[in-house]
Amino acid sequence: TNKTFVRVASEEDIRSVFKRLRTEDIRECRDMTGASDEEILTGMLDCFVLTGGLDDGPPEVLFGADPVPFYPEVGNIWLLGTSAIEEYPRAFHRTALTCLREFETKFSSLTNFADSRNEVHLRWIKRLGFSFLREVPLGPRSTPFREFVKICA
Repeated sequence: TNKTFVRVASEEDIRSVFKRLRTEDIRECRDMTGASDEEILTGMLDCFVLTGGLDDGPPEVLFGADPVPFYPEVGNIWLLGTSAIEEYPRAFHRTALTCLREFETKFSSLTNFADSRNEVHLRWIKRLGFSFLREVPLGPRSTPFREFVKICA
C-alpha cells in the first residue's frame, strides 16, 4: 500500500506539478478559461492550494475548494494531477476521500465543471459521491463540460 501526504502547496510545489500535469488536465484549464499556461499558473500561485503525493516522492496533485463569489457557503472544488493519479488510483482515492470530508465541514455544497472528454476526472468525481447535473458549453470554444455537485450533510 502506498502512503500519501497532503500539505499546503509552496510555489515550488505548484510549479513542479504544473510542469508535469496530465495533458487532459491542462487542456481542461485552457478550454474552460481561454487562458494561457502562464496565466493559469499565475492564477494558481494567487490561490490557497493543497498538494499531495506518494511517500517521500514529489507532489503529484494540486487541489482545493474555494468559496464561490457571492455564495461563500458553496465550495468550488478542483483537482489537477500528473499521471500518478492513474498509476496509483487507490492511494489517491483514499486521500481524496479524507480531504473531501474536511471540505464538507466547511461548505454546504461542493460544485464545479469537468471537461466532458476527461474520463479519468469524470470517473473519479462519480466515485467520490458527486452527482452530475448537466452538460454545458464553456470557454471561448464552447467546449462541453459536465456540471457536478455534492450536498454536504
